Amino acid sequence: MKQSKQNAKYVRTNSNDSFVVVGETNGEVGDRRLSKTYEVVNSKHLMSNEDQQSVIKPDFSPLTKDTLSKYFDIDGRVVQESKLRQSLFHGGCNEEIRRTVWSFIFGLYPMLSTTRERKDLDIENHYKYHALKRRWQSYMGDYNEDNLSDSIDLSTLNMQDYMSADLPTCDVHTVTQDNLHSTFKDMARTYAWKKTMDSAPFSWYRVIEKDLPRTDLDHAYFKDDSNIHLDRMKNILATFGFFHPNVGYVQGMNDILTRFLIVLDSEVDAYWCFAKYMERIENDFDETGMVEKMVLVQKLLKELEPNLYSHMVNCHVEDLIFCHRWLLVSFKREFDYDESIRYFEMVQSQYLELDSPVAVSAQDDQFRLEVMNDKGKLRSTAAHIAETKYTFEVFVCVAIIMLKRQQFLACTEASDVFQVACNIRGTLCLQDVHAKAYNLFFKYCKKSVSEQYYRGNGNIFLNTLTKIFKWK
Repeated sequence: MKQSKQNAKYVRTNSNDSFVVVGETNGEVGDRRLSKTYEVVNSKHLMSNEDQQSVIKPDFSPLTKDTLSKYFDIDGRVVQESKLRQSLFHGGCNEEIRRTVWSFIFGLYPMLSTTRERKDLDIENHYKYHALKRRWQSYMGDYNEDNLSDSIDLSTLNMQDYMSADLPTCDVHTVTQDNLHSTFKDMARTYAWKKTMDSAPFSWYRVIEKDLPRTDLDHAYFKDDSNIHLDRMKNILATFGFFHPNVGYVQGMNDILTRFLIVLDSEVDAYWCFAKYMERIENDFDETGMVEKMVLVQKLLKELEPNLYSHMVNCHVEDLIFCHRWLLVSFKREFDYDESIRYFEMVQSQYLELDSPVAVSAQDDQFRLEVMNDKGKLRSTAAHIAETKYTFEVFVCVAIIMLKRQQFLACTEASDVFQVACNIRGTLCLQDVHAKAYNLFFKYCKKSVSEQYYRGNGNIFLNTLTKIFKWK
């Protein structure tokens, strides 16, 4: 008989090296009675001692229009970038200002650009994008899904013909000279002509058309009978793929792009924000890059919750492969749409990373505490304390695993673990996940400092500060 959630329990064995999980924590794993013994790596982590400690609950309120206006000067420059990123990190932003905020966070506009400069930049971006799109479309004109060959003859269109081709007119109005648009058109054609283009898109071009009909079909934005938004998605993904031949198109990019297209509601703006974002994280779409990211999740879970990681090993999922989708599309399917958008902008604010001033300050505080308590002495004099490759999204992965600790501990084999991971959607509260990841982040900052110490004689405080924090 299936045990109820209240009857699920964890029982210590007589051994100091293991304990047994008995029963179920929910109905997701199955109807059988579960019993699993696994190694206790650290007795401090036998139960959820994390929950018994004081937990910091960070602010969680969206950035408002009134607050955002305080970060700009009279000419339209963002003069309080750190405040903007901090506010965005602690709760995202209201929908009415999301388009503006994303334009800065994702690099469409430089933070210190003026309102007038951004109008000129809008014109430049418009013609550059359409010049890029026209170039690959010109080459693909004689190709379709049935006759797409292994490569495209890039000599089929000479530069003179291309430079005379017209581009759609930009409707942005400025107070500058009338010939500004003509100048930007010429510059854009030259820019696009000089860009390296993939001459063998056969490996990824067909996949775009297969993926698009399956992308966010339940969202109102893509229910237009004219399919204009799907056409825009195809144009953006193909343009990016042709002019980023080292990446091309990989499944998952379509899921990322929908966020930019829905929020910005502009093919041109969505392309540039998407392209800049992808250029920053493109290694994650490479097999080697994603494996490295998964290894970081493994290492962090093993360090912060060794018993739970030991259980994953016994379930034969020590690679934590179920986190792959979480990281690839940035938890798009684990939260509902509104919360997934907020999560995305919170993490991409890049406010809280291990090389950020906030993390350095936390490490510094712990450093001082260690010295004041016992004249600590470093185990090593490494140039840095924390593993800065642990991006905040890695902490989010570990936070979710730890929030679902009981469900995972009730698993006895890999299929159980994957079932729990797949059933997470709709069960997560973004605020809880954010608070958990936030606390894990600072726990790691402090832990990374404390572990450098052993209790002994000698005070090398000043020398160590100089080496680690590069203070004089």
